[in-house]
Amino acid sequence: RQACNCKIQKELNELNLDPNFDVASRSAFAINTVFVCLLYSGGMPILLPCGSLALLFMYWSDKYILLRYSRKPPMLDESLLQSILQTLPLCLIFHLIRSIFSVSYTHLRAHETPEHLVCRLLLEKKK
Repeated sequence: RQACNCKIQKELNELNLDPNFDVASRSAFAINTVFVCLLYSGGMPILLPCGSLALLFMYWSDKYILLRYSRKPPMLDESLLQSILQTLPLCLIFHLIRSIFSVSYTHLRAHETPEHLVCRLLLEKKK
């Protein structure tokens, strides 16, 4: 905390108050985590448990910071929740598109050896 030449008690009290808890930025971070995990989980399924752990950690750390070290956040209306709920269907659509691309693109399959790939391409050519 910094020292100051405060003239009234109200200024001194404001100086010693804890910082505000920014609900909007924390919600944006959570939505970003969900979006990235859903977008790339079709090709990397390990992202789903990693994203779940990240959200769980974020929940507990935000709860601890909110209850122990920050001011009471201002009351919010439902507009933040509505914007989040409007974003989630977009996440699902992008997840489906990216998953279809990851599964259908044959050169991305890591378990195939070059021999398997050549055999499969020859079989597809015969059809």
